Amino acid sequence: MNPNARLLSAIDEALTVAASNAAASVLARNALRVAMLREDFVAQFWLRLELEGVRTMEESAARRRPLQARLIALVGEAEARRAWTEALEAAISRRTIKRKADAVMGHSAVDLELFADSLQVMLDNIVDQESSPMALRGPQQHGEKDVSELAMQVLEIRSILERLRNAAHTYVLEAEVDTLSGVVPSVVAKGRAFAEGELAKRAPDALAALDMAETNVAIGGVEAGSMAATCCRRAIKALADALYPPGTSVTDDKGVTREMDDKHYRNRLTQFVLDSRGRSHYADLVTSNLTVLGMRLKSLDDLASKGVHAELASEEAEACVAGTWALATELLRIDEQAS
Repeated sequence: MNPNARLLSAIDEALTVAASNAAASVLARNALRVAMLREDFVAQFWLRLELEGVRTMEESAARRRPLQARLIALVGEAEARRAWTEALEAAISRRTIKRKADAVMGHSAVDLELFADSLQVMLDNIVDQESSPMALRGPQQHGEKDVSELAMQVLEIRSILERLRNAAHTYVLEAEVDTLSGVVPSVVAKGRAFAEGELAKRAPDALAALDMAETNVAIGGVEAGSMAATCCRRAIKALADALYPPGTSVTDDKGVTREMDDKHYRNRLTQFVLDSRGRSHYADLVTSNLTVLGMRLKSLDDLASKGVHAELASEEAEACVAGTWALATELLRIDEQAS
C-alpha cells in the first residue's frame, strides 16, 4: 500500500470512529495516526498534548523534543515557536472552565473520561437514594446545592471532552479534503520550498538527483524504484560534499577516529552536525541523541544503496525519497542557523 493509500485508509478509519460516537481519546488516537502519516508536526503536538494531558508537559518534554526539532527544520525556529504556542493555547482553551476563574483541567483525555464516569456514578447513586421510599423517612444526606455542583462538574468535563472530539474530528475532515485535492500540510510545503531553494544554491547536484528520484517514483515499477533509490544515494553524497567536503580524519573527545574522505560521507554529515553545535539550536537538538542521527543516516543510506544491487518495491522507493528530502531539509536548516 503506497503512503497516500495508507493515509486515506487512516482517515477513513478515523471518520468511522467519529461516526460511531466513540470516546474522545479513541478519536484523538486515530487523528494522531493521520497526523503522523501526513508528517503534520503541529497536529501531532496538540493531539499528543490532549492524549497525555497538559499537566505533564515537563514530563513529556523529552518525548516531544524530536517532534520540535523536525518542525524547526521545516519552518525555522521563529515560525515553529509561533505554531507551537498557538497549538498550546488552543489546547488550554479547550480545557478551561470559565466559572472557576479560568481553571484548566490538565488531565489526559482518558483520565478525564474516567473522572467524568466516576462522577456520573456518584450522581446517579445520590439521585437513586434520595428518590427511594427509604430516603423519605429520614433527613436527606445531600442538599440540592451538592447535587447541582456534582452535575455541573460532570457537564463541564463532558464539555471539555466534546471540544476535544470536535477538534480531532475537524482535523481529520480537513485532512481528507487536503489529501484528496493533493494539498500537503503547510509546514511540509514550507520545508520543501526551503530545501529546494537552499539546494539550488548550495548543492545543485543533490537537487538534480532528487528531482530525478521523484521522476522515477512517478514512473513506478521495480526498475524505476531502484533507479530512484540510486538517485537518493547520489543526493546524500552531493549534500555531504557541499556541507562538509572530504578531508582528513577527525578524532573526537573520546579518542575515536573517523575517516572523512570521499567515500565516508555519512561520517562527514555527522561531523557537520557536531561542528554546528552552539551555533545552531537545531543542531543542539539533533546532537542530544547522536545515536538516532546515526541510525537514520545508516538506514536511509542502506535503503538507497539497495537500489544499486537489487530491485526495490515502490513503497521502499517512496520512503527513500521522502526520507532523503527530510534529511536534506534538516541539514540545510542547521547550515542556515550556523551561518
